This record gives sequence, structure tokens and C-alpha cells, in this order.
Amino acid sequence: MYLYSFDNIQSLLCSDLSDKKLAKESGINLELIKELRQLAESREQLQNKLTWDLVEKLSNVLLNSYTPAEYERFTKYCNNLYQDSKNNDFAIRVSRSMEKNHAWNYCSIAKNILHSGAYDRKEFKIPVVVALNFLDTEYIPHFFNPID
Repeated sequence: MYLYSFDNIQSLLCSDLSDKKLAKESGINLELIKELRQLAESREQLQNKLTWDLVEKLSNVLLNSYTPAEYERFTKYCNNLYQDSKNNDFAIRVSRSMEKNHAWNYCSIAKNILHSGAYDRKEFKIPVVVALNFLDTEYIPHFFNPID
């Protein structure tokens, strides 16, 4: 599964994951990781430096950052939530984690009512890009709120 999201890559580079661990997990040399991290604050400079090979390697870190048990918990919850939404009047709302330091590898799922907003929020250790891909491929109606 190959999914590209610049925001997720930028968040990963700005995360508290150590340079050494990121280099090891991505297969990118340590010096280049350090350079990318210095550029990560500037969107334009980072975009100019990233190649498709680097994007793919960094995306793979995101895609391998969760356990099968967590993914199963997430998919089961979303399928149950979808069934529940058919009987109740709410939409499924996906957003980044509400905790800033978890932004790169956590997502938040909430029920959303048109006039009152999100409620019953649940956090999962699943990157947003993976969550959106699952919901899209399973045809589960949802919307992504990047502001949360």
C-alpha cells in the first residue's frame, strides 16, 4: 500500500522520533535525515528536497507504525460505528490526534452531528493516512477534518 501525504511526512520529520530510529526504520542515511528535519519547518524547502524515493521510504515508516492488533481494533470500531450511523443521525469524522505529539501516528474518530459537532471521540494509534485509506476502500462514509 503506497499512500503519499506531505502533511504526514512533515509531521513525521517534526516528531519526537529520534534521528537514529527514523534513519533505521526508513533506510535513509542519518545525515540526510538530519538535513530533512532542518528543512521540515519550511514546507517549500522540504518539498524541493524530497524525491519520490525519499517520500516512499518515509511513507513506509508511517505505514508500519501500528500493530496488527491496533489495526484490528480500529477496523472493528469503524465497522460498528458505520452500522450504528445507519440507525442514528451522525457522520463519521476523522481527524489528527488531539494530542500534538501524537499527530504523526495517531488518528481520532468521532461521531459528528451537523448542528452540534463532534462527540464520543476515540483515539487510535493508526496514522491518519492509513485510517482514511481503510474507510475509503471499505466504502464507509466519512469526512476528514484537518483542523482538529
